[in-house]
Amino acid sequence: MGVFVESGESGIREFVAAYHITFPVGKDNGLAEKLNAFGIPLTIFVSRNGMVVKRYIGAIDYRELTSGIDAAFK
Repeated sequence: MGVFVESGESGIREFVAAYHITFPVGKDNGLAEKLNAFGIPLTIFVSRNGMVVKRYIGAIDYRELTSGIDAAFK
């Protein structure tokens, strides 16, 4: 899921179209503050029970992506 902190709805749609994003996205409703998510890009992996299991500030590579997914589903 992608969360846009600063863009209006039209900006979100434009970004999604320009980068061919296929996962769910939406405008922040306070989630960024709750997760202390202020760096961009930022990737946070959350477990099924809502616990943050991994956090990466900056771009991530395939190994970090798969490691985060694995950690979230343990």
